[in-house]
Amino acid sequence: MLRVLLSLFAPILSLLPIGPSGTRQWIARNSIFAAQTFLLAATARGFDTCPMEGFDALKVGRLLGLPRGSVISLVIAIGHRRADALVEPRLRRPFDEAVVVY
Repeated sequence: MLRVLLSLFAPILSLLPIGPSGTRQWIARNSIFAAQTFLLAATARGFDTCPMEGFDALKVGRLLGLPRGSVISLVIAIGHRRADALVEPRLRRPFDEAVVVY
């Protein structure tokens, strides 16, 4: 309730981790930064990765033996692709077209 009242006067305050609900949301948002670093590091080491959402967090928590109430914001698949994997070609602009150095 306090967060709702504060956010009426200053919307930026709605992002503060006030109370259990606010703390859970803050944890979920900030875990994305750690996940980004993990994805980049894994790719640099030659792994393929895929972040996923839309899973049943209760089932994942039970499968991993996590305590009740744990925050699971995303699941990451990691591994090496098969040699015969069908990978769509990437269409990218040349570096000189995409980046301008002044």
